[in-house]
Amino acid sequence: MPDTTAYLMLGVAVTLIIVVGYSASLVWRFRQSAKLIETLKTLNEEQ
Repeated sequence: MPDTTAYLMLGVAVTLIIVVGYSASLVWRFRQSAKLIETLKTLNEEQ
């Protein structure tokens, strides 16, 4: 039976990179939307 441990490790590494990237994207979007909400509130108060 061939040794496929390297492929398993590669698959786990790629999966982790994708999950971490997606999580970072969600955090970045959340922070950007919070900034946008604050800006809209400030503009609304100035009117």
